[in-house]
Order: sequence, then C-alpha cells, then structure tokens
Amino acid sequence: MQKMSINLPEVWPDRLALVDCETTGGKAQSEAITELAIILLDHGQVSYRWQSLFNPGKAIPPSIVRLTGISDEMVAEAPDFESVASFVHALLKDRVLVAHNARFDYSFLRQSFNRAGISYQAKTLCTVKLDQYLLPQLRSHSLEAIIRRLQIPVNNRHRAEDDCEALLWLLNSYTDQFDAAELQAACDLLLKQCSWPSQLPLRLKTSLPTQPGIYRFYGEGDQLLYVGKSVNIRQRVMSHFQADHQQPKAMKISQRIRHVDYQVTAGDFSAQLLEAQTIKTESPLLNRQLRRNRTCYVLRQIRTENAYTQLSIVALTELASADFDSGYGLFRSRRQARAKLEQLVGEHRLCPQLNGLEPVTGRACFAYQLKRCSGACCEQDAIYDYNTRIEQALSSYRLKVWPWSGPILVEEGRGEQRCYHRIDQWRYQGCATDQDALEQLMEAPQAADFDIDIYHILVRFLLSEQRLKLNQLTLHRL
Repeated sequence: MQKMSINLPEVWPDRLALVDCETTGGKAQSEAITELAIILLDHGQVSYRWQSLFNPGKAIPPSIVRLTGISDEMVAEAPDFESVASFVHALLKDRVLVAHNARFDYSFLRQSFNRAGISYQAKTLCTVKLDQYLLPQLRSHSLEAIIRRLQIPVNNRHRAEDDCEALLWLLNSYTDQFDAAELQAACDLLLKQCSWPSQLPLRLKTSLPTQPGIYRFYGEGDQLLYVGKSVNIRQRVMSHFQADHQQPKAMKISQRIRHVDYQVTAGDFSAQLLEAQTIKTESPLLNRQLRRNRTCYVLRQIRTENAYTQLSIVALTELASADFDSGYGLFRSRRQARAKLEQLVGEHRLCPQLNGLEPVTGRACFAYQLKRCSGACCEQDAIYDYNTRIEQALSSYRLKVWPWSGPILVEEGRGEQRCYHRIDQWRYQGCATDQDALEQLMEAPQAADFDIDIYHILVRFLLSEQRLKLNQLTLHRL
C-alpha cells in the first residue's frame, strides 16, 4: 500500500500513535495479538513506522486465517509479544492511541503488556466515534466503508500495516473537509470528560439534537454570548465544557451561560451559512472571527509605463462583477493586505518602490542596496523575469471565477429535511425550506453584498466533488 506523509493542523494532539492489531479472536483476556502496526506522529507529521507479526502461542482459528490471511505457518518463527514488549511500550509511551474501534486494540495491548509484567495506560481516540461525530449523515462508519468512501488503495485488508495506513488517510481527509474549530471540538469531546455547568439543567444534555445546525449561548438577561455551528449540536455544545479551566473563552462561557437554544438545519452547508449570517446580524459578545467586514481588499496587477508589473491594494467594491477574478487574495483590512504584499515582495525579491511600499525617489530603492530587490526600480531586473516572479507569487491567491453562466440553486438534504439556497457570483441570495418560500425566492431573490466569510464557505463546498457528495448537495442551474 502507498505510504503517505501528512501535516496535520495543531488541533490534533502533538504525540499520536496510530495502531492496528490483528488477533486470534475477540476477547483480550483469552486471545492474543498476531500482528501489530504502529505509525507515530509528532506535531502532525509521521515520525516512525513499525510493524511485526507475533507468535500467539496458540493455534489461529480457521475463520481468522480466512479473514486476515495470517496462518500458523506465517507466525511460527515470529517473536512472541513479551520479547519485544519493552520496545513497543517505549514507542507508545505518553502518546494518544488512535485506532478504529480503539477499545478493542487498547484492551489487547493492555492485556499483552500485563502478561509481560508492564503496566500500560493511554488516552484513546477512536476513529469510529470520530467519524460518527464528524459525518453523522453516513450510514456506515466501518473501516471498510471508509476505505471505499475515500478510495484508499488498500492491498491487504485486515492486515495491520494497511489498516493502520488507512487511518492516516482518514485523518488527512478530515483536515481537508473540516475547519479547525470542528476538529478541535471532536478531539476535546472524545479525549476529555465533560464538566457540565451547574447553571444548566442536566436534562439539556439529552434534549439537545444530534443533527446539524447552529446553537446560541445566552447569559444573564438573555445577553447573547456566543453562536456556533456543528454537524452534531449536542456533542458540540458538550465539547465547550471539556477543559473550561484551561481555555479563557470556554471559562467565560462556562461561568456566564444561563440558557441554550438551537436551530436544526438540513446539513453542514446550511449550518455554516446560517452561523456566518447570525454572527454578523446578532453580534454575540464572545464571537470574534466572523464579525462584519464592510470592505474587503485584494491585490491587483497594473502594468507600468516601462512594462514592469506593479501590485496595488484596491477595495473589492472597485472591481466589477465581471472582473472579479482579476483580484488576488481576499483581506479583511487594508493593513492585512499590506502585510501580505510586504511578505510577497520580500520572498520574491520584488521592488518595494514599484509596489507602493516606499516613496518613488527616481533612483534605486533601499532594498536594492541591501540586495533584497533585484533592481526593477533601476531597470537592472529583466522585465520578463520580474513579471514572471510576480505571477508565481500570486499563483495561489487568485480569486475563484464564478464557474456558472448565471445563478444556481443548491439543494441540500434528502427526504423531509431539505433546504434550497440561491447563489449568484459568490453572493448568497437566501434560502427556502418549503415550496411557498422557494417560489418567492425564485421570483424575488434577496439583494446580497459580497461577504468574505460566505465566499470561503461557498468555495469550500461548491468546488469540491467530495464535499458535494458527502453533504448531499445537488446543484441546479437557473
């Protein structure tokens, strides 16, 4: 099986051990490990891989041989677990153990270590529960279903090494599909015990829905403290109280919260759009990230008289709709845009004078004297080379062109829980959950300004075939 290298975000624990055990049966007390694979991750990157067969000291049942392909002959010359227990324990020490159905693998490891006279305890992160939390709309969360879903190239299913590699693919897919807050919530919930605020009734734990949607936290006098979204409202709300003594925002919420309400949506797409809109219109006290930005800024190319390309900072409102994709980057403030421009100029040896970062003096810029500018300011840099470096610097920052000829209707969900969203030129024009509202939306769509947060949500979902399929989204051209 192809071995992959990944770079997980900081929301995951720093020290992970991905583990898969093959065994002689299902009971850890009476059965034994026949194969073990371990992948170690440090700060999100693979640091070590290890795999070994083991002689279990007993015959492997025919049903297990048929399932795994591991026979008595294959393990006859393999070491027993006790002979390498100290080495395996050193690999796993002080790491979060990640496994599919982690209780199974963890129980076999603990029993095997016990037989070797070694005590072993670890926090576990079960990828079955993780998949259920992040993708509750899916019918199956078995490793077999995940392998099919992600098209993981597994050669030897039910062999420890390949199944362990499949977990690596799975974690990487989560990084692509979900934002940091959702992944952090999942890790917090599965790794820690919930410290439920005394001001909230215990019955709320079970009365909160497990469907996608948004939730609101209120304080004294119905002051709106916080608005969030999740694919599983109940578990996300509980995750806020996992480590409230360590996280300042969580501590504030835990101390001030008096009431919770929620709004169920057809799926994650609706939840993200509704969260972004609600935060802007209702201004919760503790939400910072999605505050209203009245003006966004982009970088734009201008060709100077001497044919060098110059970058300038312009407000997005200065670009016509048809010219939208001529902008690069998308920044919440002019200061943020200038910081990115300074970074690109420095990294690609561009001229600060030419790009408006220094006054034009009619002579070489100061950066040229420090050998940080290649000399476009004094025509010492070849025009083609300079302009090519600018194209390379901007290549990953171009705004996405609207890929349809007109507005589209995005149908979300199946059955009774269904929603329709009208979108045009990355501008969100409203939603409908019944036939009457849909007819009104089609006849009189809402006027919509460009919104940076809505844009990022739409790009993430609408330009990804995998996300469209997973979130049950169907696009209809109007």
